[in-house]
Amino acid sequence: MVHLNPDGKRSLGSGIAFTFVASVAVGLRLLTKVYTKATWLPDDSWAVLSLVALLAWMGVEFWGIFAGGGGVNIEVIVIEQQFGTLQNYIKSLYVLDAIYALTVTATKLSILYLYRRIFSVQRFRQISFAVAAVCVLWWLIFTIIAMNPCRPVKKFWQPQIEGHCYNFDEFFLGAAVADVVLDAVILALPIKMILGLQMSYRRKFMLCFVFLVGGFVIITGVVRTALVYVPHSTNINFTQGELWTNIHLGTAILCASLPTYPPLFSHLATFSSSVFSQFRSLFGTLRPSKATPSPASSAYSGHKQYDQLDDPTGEGKPLREAAARQGESRSPEAAWEMGRIVVKSTVDIV
Repeated sequence: MVHLNPDGKRSLGSGIAFTFVASVAVGLRLLTKVYTKATWLPDDSWAVLSLVALLAWMGVEFWGIFAGGGGVNIEVIVIEQQFGTLQNYIKSLYVLDAIYALTVTATKLSILYLYRRIFSVQRFRQISFAVAAVCVLWWLIFTIIAMNPCRPVKKFWQPQIEGHCYNFDEFFLGAAVADVVLDAVILALPIKMILGLQMSYRRKFMLCFVFLVGGFVIITGVVRTALVYVPHSTNINFTQGELWTNIHLGTAILCASLPTYPPLFSHLATFSSSVFSQFRSLFGTLRPSKATPSPASSAYSGHKQYDQLDDPTGEGKPLREAAARQGESRSPEAAWEMGRIVVKSTVDIV
C-alpha cells in the first residue's frame, strides 16, 4: 500500500468530501427537473459538464497522489533529486491545470445561462453574454499557457533536463485574480434585477440571499490564492493548491445549483403537508367521541342524563344546565338553544 504523507492525506480527504458535495448538488438539481417536469436547458448541461470535469480532476489527482509518492511539493523533488516515481505526481499536476480551467468555466457558464433563463430583459441578457464571452476567453488563455509551462514541455516533470520554464507563481497569481474578479462580477449581476422586481421586500431579500450564497466561492478563491501563492518564488505551493482547489471547485458547483432548488423544496413542503393532514385525519377518526355519559348529578336526571352536545362551533351549552332551567320553569316541554342548534325534548321531572 502506498504511504501517504500528511499533504497527500489532506488532498485525498478534501477531494472525497467535496466531490460528494458537488455530486449531491447536481443530483438535487436533476431531481428538481424530474419533479417539476421542466425542460432540459443549457444551464443544466453546463452543470453536468462541470461535475464530469470535477470527477476527472479527482481521478487524475488521486492517481498522482498514489502513483507519484503521496503528494510532494516540487521544490522537494528538485532539491532531493527525486525524479523517479515522483514524475507521475508532476505529470498529474500538468493535466490538472487544464481540467481545472474547464471545470470553473463550465460552472460559470451554467450560472450565466441560468440568469438568462430567469431574467428576460434584453440589456441584462447582452451583459451576461459579454461576461460569458470573457469567461471563455479566460479559459482559452489559461489552457494554452498551462499546457506550455516549459520548453521543452517535458522539463515540467523532468526538472533535471536542459530547458526553460516560465514563473509558475506569477502565472498562478494573475489567473487566480482574474478568476475571483469574474466570480464577483457574476455574483453581482442579478442583484439589480432582483431589487427592481415587483414583489415584497421579504421575497427580494430571500432571492438575493440565494444568489449571494455564491459569495462563499469568492471567499474560497481568495483563501486559495493567498495560501498557494509563494512570494519571491518561481513555483507555487502545489500541495496547498490541490487541497484548496478541491474545496473551491466543490463549493462552486454547489452554489451554481442552489438557485434551482426552490421548486423542489416547495414540492416537498406540499407533499409533507398533505401526508401530515392525512395522518391527522386518520387519527382524528380513531379518537373516541367527546359525548360521553356523566354520572348523575342532578335531581332532574331520573330517566336520561346528557352531559354536553359535541358542537363543532364551540358554542354549545351543557344540556343538563338547560334541563335545570326547564325544571325551574316547571314546563314539561321546551326548546333548548345551543349555539346554532335548537334541541326540542321532553323532560320528565321526578
